[in-house]
Amino acid sequence: MLSEGQDRQYHLDCLKVLATFAVMLLHIAEQNWHSANVLSFEWNVLNFYDSVVRWAVPVFVMISGALFLDRDYPVSRIYRKNILRIVTAFIFWSLAYALISAVLSNKPMELQAIIVETLKGHYHMWFLFMIVGLYMTVPFLKTIVQSAALTKYFLVLSLIFAFVIPQAIKLLSLDYKISAAERKRRFMLPGCARFC
Repeated sequence: MLSEGQDRQYHLDCLKVLATFAVMLLHIAEQNWHSANVLSFEWNVLNFYDSVVRWAVPVFVMISGALFLDRDYPVSRIYRKNILRIVTAFIFWSLAYALISAVLSNKPMELQAIIVETLKGHYHMWFLFMIVGLYMTVPFLKTIVQSAALTKYFLVLSLIFAFVIPQAIKLLSLDYKISAAERKRRFMLPGCARFC
Protein backbone atom coordinates (compact mmCIF):
# COMPACT_ATOMS: atom_id res chain seq x y z
CA MET A 1 0.00 0.00 0.00
CA LEU A 2 1.23 3.46 -0.83
CA SER A 3 2.00 5.98 1.88
CA GLU A 4 -0.53 8.69 2.58
CA GLY A 5 1.36 11.28 0.52
CA GLN A 6 1.72 9.00 -2.51
CA ASP A 7 -1.88 7.86 -2.89
CA ARG A 8 -3.40 11.32 -3.23
CA GLN A 9 -5.91 11.33 -6.05
CA TYR A 10 -5.77 14.81 -7.55
CA HIS A 11 -8.77 14.28 -9.82
CA LEU A 12 -10.87 13.77 -6.65
CA ASP A 13 -9.42 16.99 -5.20
CA CYS A 14 -10.48 18.84 -8.37
CA LEU A 15 -13.95 17.31 -8.13
CA LYS A 16 -14.20 18.43 -4.48
CA VAL A 17 -13.33 22.02 -5.45
CA LEU A 18 -15.85 22.04 -8.30
CA ALA A 19 -18.54 20.44 -6.12
CA THR A 20 -17.87 22.98 -3.34
CA PHE A 21 -18.47 25.89 -5.74
CA ALA A 22 -21.54 24.11 -7.10
CA VAL A 23 -22.99 23.74 -3.58
CA MET A 24 -22.36 27.44 -2.93
CA LEU A 25 -24.13 28.34 -6.18
CA LEU A 26 -26.98 25.99 -5.25
CA HIS A 27 -27.52 27.77 -1.93
CA ILE A 28 -27.29 31.20 -3.55
CA ALA A 29 -29.83 30.25 -6.22
CA GLU A 30 -32.13 28.56 -3.73
CA GLN A 31 -32.18 31.57 -1.41
CA ASN A 32 -34.93 33.35 -3.39
CA TRP A 33 -36.16 30.46 -5.55
CA HIS A 34 -39.08 29.63 -3.23
CA SER A 35 -40.34 33.19 -2.96
CA ALA A 36 -39.97 34.23 -6.62
CA ASN A 37 -43.02 34.23 -8.90
CA VAL A 38 -42.93 31.02 -10.97
CA LEU A 39 -43.80 32.96 -14.12
CA SER A 40 -41.03 35.52 -13.64
CA PHE A 41 -37.66 35.74 -15.40
CA GLU A 42 -36.00 35.74 -11.96
CA TRP A 43 -37.53 32.36 -11.09
CA ASN A 44 -36.38 30.88 -14.40
CA VAL A 45 -32.82 32.07 -13.84
CA LEU A 46 -32.76 30.80 -10.26
CA ASN A 47 -34.31 27.50 -11.32
CA PHE A 48 -31.70 27.11 -14.07
CA TYR A 49 -28.78 27.62 -11.69
CA ASP A 50 -30.44 25.47 -9.01
CA SER A 51 -30.89 22.67 -11.57
CA VAL A 52 -27.45 22.70 -13.19
CA VAL A 53 -25.61 22.26 -9.88
CA ARG A 54 -27.74 19.50 -8.34
CA TRP A 55 -24.96 17.04 -9.20
CA ALA A 56 -22.74 18.42 -6.41
CA VAL A 57 -24.09 16.47 -3.44
CA PRO A 58 -24.14 13.09 -5.23
CA VAL A 59 -20.53 13.79 -6.34
CA PHE A 60 -19.50 14.37 -2.71
CA VAL A 61 -21.13 11.05 -1.79
CA MET A 62 -19.37 9.26 -4.65
CA ILE A 63 -16.02 10.78 -3.65
CA SER A 64 -16.53 9.45 -0.13
CA GLY A 65 -17.33 6.04 -1.59
CA ALA A 66 -14.24 6.11 -3.81
CA LEU A 67 -12.01 6.99 -0.86
CA PHE A 68 -13.51 4.61 1.69
CA LEU A 69 -14.54 1.54 -0.28
CA ASP A 70 -11.21 1.15 -2.04
CA ARG A 71 -9.10 0.98 1.14
CA ASP A 72 -8.95 -0.98 4.36
CA TYR A 73 -9.95 1.36 7.18
CA PRO A 74 -10.51 -0.12 10.63
CA VAL A 75 -13.94 0.75 12.06
CA SER A 76 -12.25 2.44 15.03
CA ARG A 77 -10.39 4.81 12.66
CA ILE A 78 -13.61 5.72 10.84
CA TYR A 79 -15.27 6.65 14.15
CA ARG A 80 -12.23 8.25 15.76
CA LYS A 81 -11.00 10.28 12.80
CA ASN A 82 -13.83 10.85 10.32
CA ILE A 83 -17.07 10.68 12.28
CA LEU A 84 -15.71 12.48 15.34
CA ARG A 85 -14.48 15.39 13.18
CA ILE A 86 -17.85 15.73 11.46
CA VAL A 87 -19.79 15.53 14.73
CA THR A 88 -17.48 18.12 16.34
CA ALA A 89 -17.88 20.51 13.38
CA PHE A 90 -21.65 19.91 13.37
CA ILE A 91 -22.02 20.74 17.08
CA PHE A 92 -19.87 23.87 16.77
CA TRP A 93 -21.66 25.29 13.72
CA SER A 94 -25.10 24.15 14.78
CA LEU A 95 -24.67 25.86 18.15
CA ALA A 96 -23.42 28.99 16.37
CA TYR A 97 -26.51 29.03 14.12
CA ALA A 98 -28.82 28.39 17.11
CA LEU A 99 -27.26 31.26 19.09
CA ILE A 100 -27.33 33.66 16.13
CA SER A 101 -30.95 32.73 15.43
CA ALA A 102 -31.86 33.30 19.10
CA VAL A 103 -30.16 36.72 19.14
CA LEU A 104 -31.74 37.83 15.84
CA SER A 105 -35.23 36.74 16.90
CA ASN A 106 -35.22 39.30 19.75
CA LYS A 107 -36.76 36.71 22.06
CA PRO A 108 -35.36 35.66 25.42
CA MET A 109 -32.78 32.91 24.93
CA GLU A 110 -34.08 29.69 26.46
CA LEU A 111 -31.48 27.00 27.07
CA GLN A 112 -33.81 24.16 26.10
CA ALA A 113 -34.70 25.80 22.76
CA ILE A 114 -31.02 26.39 21.97
CA ILE A 115 -30.19 22.74 22.78
CA VAL A 116 -33.04 21.49 20.57
CA GLU A 117 -32.01 23.77 17.68
CA THR A 118 -28.38 22.69 18.08
CA LEU A 119 -29.31 19.00 17.91
CA LYS A 120 -31.62 19.54 14.91
CA GLY A 121 -29.03 21.58 13.06
CA HIS A 122 -29.58 24.33 10.53
CA TYR A 123 -31.53 23.23 7.44
CA HIS A 124 -28.48 23.05 5.18
CA MET A 125 -26.59 20.77 7.58
CA TRP A 126 -28.70 17.71 6.63
CA PHE A 127 -25.73 16.55 4.57
CA LEU A 128 -23.70 15.90 7.71
CA PHE A 129 -26.33 13.51 9.09
CA MET A 130 -26.30 11.63 5.79
CA ILE A 131 -22.52 11.43 5.51
CA VAL A 132 -22.14 10.18 9.10
CA GLY A 133 -24.73 7.49 8.35
CA LEU A 134 -22.80 6.49 5.23
CA TYR A 135 -19.53 6.35 7.17
CA MET A 136 -21.18 4.08 9.74
CA THR A 137 -22.27 1.69 6.98
CA VAL A 138 -18.86 1.58 5.24
CA PRO A 139 -17.94 -1.87 6.65
CA PHE A 140 -21.21 -3.32 5.27
CA LEU A 141 -20.96 -1.48 1.96
CA LYS A 142 -17.34 -2.63 1.55
CA THR A 143 -18.46 -6.25 1.87
CA ILE A 144 -21.25 -5.65 -0.63
CA VAL A 145 -19.08 -4.00 -3.32
CA GLN A 146 -16.49 -6.79 -3.17
CA SER A 147 -19.05 -9.20 -4.63
CA ALA A 148 -20.76 -8.56 -7.96
CA ALA A 149 -23.75 -10.71 -6.97
CA LEU A 150 -24.18 -8.91 -3.63
CA THR A 151 -23.86 -5.53 -5.37
CA LYS A 152 -26.64 -6.40 -7.84
CA TYR A 153 -28.81 -7.72 -5.00
CA PHE A 154 -28.25 -4.55 -2.97
CA LEU A 155 -29.04 -2.31 -5.96
CA VAL A 156 -32.26 -4.20 -6.71
CA LEU A 157 -33.37 -3.95 -3.06
CA SER A 158 -32.47 -0.25 -3.01
CA LEU A 159 -34.46 0.35 -6.19
CA ILE A 160 -37.49 -1.47 -4.78
CA PHE A 161 -37.51 0.04 -1.27
CA ALA A 162 -36.15 3.52 -2.00
CA PHE A 163 -37.97 4.21 -5.26
CA VAL A 164 -40.60 1.72 -6.45
CA ILE A 165 -42.55 1.32 -3.20
CA PRO A 166 -42.56 5.06 -2.26
CA GLN A 167 -43.63 5.99 -5.80
CA ALA A 168 -46.34 3.31 -5.82
CA ILE A 169 -47.68 4.64 -2.51
CA LYS A 170 -47.83 8.17 -3.94
CA LEU A 171 -49.43 7.06 -7.19
CA LEU A 172 -52.06 4.94 -5.46
CA SER A 173 -52.83 7.67 -2.89
CA LEU A 174 -52.04 5.29 -0.06
CA ASP A 175 -50.00 7.88 1.76
CA TYR A 176 -50.74 7.26 5.43
CA LYS A 177 -51.02 10.98 6.13
CA ILE A 178 -54.31 10.91 4.23
CA SER A 179 -57.23 9.84 6.37
CA ALA A 180 -59.13 6.63 5.53
CA ALA A 181 -62.25 8.66 4.67
CA GLU A 182 -60.31 10.89 2.28
CA ARG A 183 -58.67 7.87 0.69
CA LYS A 184 -62.09 6.23 0.21
CA ARG A 185 -63.52 9.45 -1.25
CA ARG A 186 -60.69 9.65 -3.80
CA PHE A 187 -61.26 6.10 -4.98
CA MET A 188 -65.08 6.20 -4.97
CA LEU A 189 -65.85 9.52 -6.68
CA PRO A 190 -67.71 8.74 -9.93
CA GLY A 191 -66.10 10.11 -13.05
CA CYS A 192 -63.01 11.18 -11.14
CA ALA A 193 -59.62 10.01 -12.27
CA ARG A 194 -58.07 7.58 -9.84
CA PHE A 195 -55.38 10.07 -8.89
CA CYS A 196 -57.48 13.23 -8.47
